[in-house]
Amino acid sequence: MKIGKKLSVLLLCVAMVMTAFAGCGADTTSTSGSEEGQVEITYWQQARTDESLADFENVAARFMEENPGIKVIIEEKPVSDIGSITDTSVMAGQQPDIIRDTMMRLGKYAQQGLLAPLDDLYPDYKAKFVGGCVDMATVNGSIYGVPSTYGAYAVLINVDLFKQAGAEALLPQDPERAWTREEYETALKAVSKNGVYGTGLYAATEQSDLDTKTLIEGGDDFFLFAEDGLSVRYDEARGVEGVAWLKSLVDKGLAFPGPETMIDDDCWALFGQQKIAVLPANTFCMGWVKENVAKGEFEDFEIMTAQYPNAEGSTPKAPVNAIVFSVFDKGDAAKVEAAKKFVQFIVEQEEETKTVKTQGEFSAQLAQSEL
Repeated sequence: MKIGKKLSVLLLCVAMVMTAFAGCGADTTSTSGSEEGQVEITYWQQARTDESLADFENVAARFMEENPGIKVIIEEKPVSDIGSITDTSVMAGQQPDIIRDTMMRLGKYAQQGLLAPLDDLYPDYKAKFVGGCVDMATVNGSIYGVPSTYGAYAVLINVDLFKQAGAEALLPQDPERAWTREEYETALKAVSKNGVYGTGLYAATEQSDLDTKTLIEGGDDFFLFAEDGLSVRYDEARGVEGVAWLKSLVDKGLAFPGPETMIDDDCWALFGQQKIAVLPANTFCMGWVKENVAKGEFEDFEIMTAQYPNAEGSTPKAPVNAIVFSVFDKGDAAKVEAAKKFVQFIVEQEEETKTVKTQGEFSAQLAQSEL
């Protein structure tokens, strides 16, 4: 498979957009009773690879051997549901002690005072981790997430479908691969035929937040969220225009029908099945498609990347997403300190490095970074 060049990383953003909560998923949990005097902590992470639960249970076992006063329980949550599951657990007062998830979602918990500051874990975060990830993990001057990985976001394009439609010339031609909304829409129209839709959108999961937000903003001169990271500027002209334009893609039949009921996995599958030609997504999707091509699930096709479409006169945004380890502060100082100690332990383990490479993400550690 031919993969386009990596895009530059520019965006710092926190919070979520167009959320539709899903129900809680089933837990994959390793539990047993705690010994008297032990501090018990629970660690949640997104289901990462087929072996990741076993790998991180091994990490926990080594940690507990070195720290007999701490018991660690590992749980994996479905990638598409971890946001809604965490929100539900917070409302019930049953949140984990540690969670590995996107800082876009975890930022709101920092704003609400539910996370423990982690400034004291490293004397100089930017000497160890990618600076942009550290910036994303910083809320009101304090660090609330130890960076794990980051992913660039881009518009992924099935070049073969455009060639078949005789529309390859409509794809971005300049070195920066930028295009306006008008150029983007013209390209979608050209390829939307014979059972193929120009693009896919999804709003039934928080995984839609960064894609949707960036499409609505339409450039780096407008931010959908106010400086507090929580107030949404839908009532400003650019916000209104962006929402109307995005909706028009569905109304005109240029986006796969029913985005309000679709999750990210649905659109990824449609892209892999070559039923949509253009997909705004994390560049990790390219590796996922390649893996499924190798398994015989999909036919191979050429992929290129381009920037998100921008409003006329604006400069495109190229967003990134930092995945971090955060610690919930539930009022138990011993649990907070035990959780912070385990986070530091995880970061240095071979299993973490292996899983990052297997997932095709970029390590946030400077020593392993792809930058």
